[in-house]
Amino acid sequence: MTIALEGPAAPLALTGPPPRDPRELVSGETFTKLVRYVTTHQEVHRFYAEREVGQMLVFLKAICQNPGVRLVPDLSVDPAWHAFLMHTQDYTSFEAEHNNGERLHHVPYIDADITSGAAMMRTIPLLHKTGFKVDAEFWETGASCCPPNPPPPCSDGD
Repeated sequence: MTIALEGPAAPLALTGPPPRDPRELVSGETFTKLVRYVTTHQEVHRFYAEREVGQMLVFLKAICQNPGVRLVPDLSVDPAWHAFLMHTQDYTSFEAEHNNGERLHHVPYIDADITSGAAMMRTIPLLHKTGFKVDAEFWETGASCCPPNPPPPCSDGD
């Protein structure tokens, strides 16, 4: 038995506006500076560094939009956060614009929330809610910045 449509299929309706470009979260100068730093210090191609920095910015935006909710970066995004922290004036400007001037601390530690994967499962939907493009490749490891048996500075929260 063959089933045929009587006419062309209707296009799928989008449920909202298309995702925005994460580059919009910082000035062009800051984005370029961070990409250059990541490219040099991680020895990756510019295209990869642009995507990594973009995902780090989406992650930080999700933190700003969800105060008090523990979110974690994927292993592939965490190095870009470290790069941003190295550029303190730009990082402070981001905090002022997106987090009411409140500090966005990076305090890596391991607990059951991370080792169970619950923190990552909570993070990914909130990334999408930012309205910015989420690049799934950077979130598919399912591993947060502090894997089991991490090197310092990760700890067990003590």
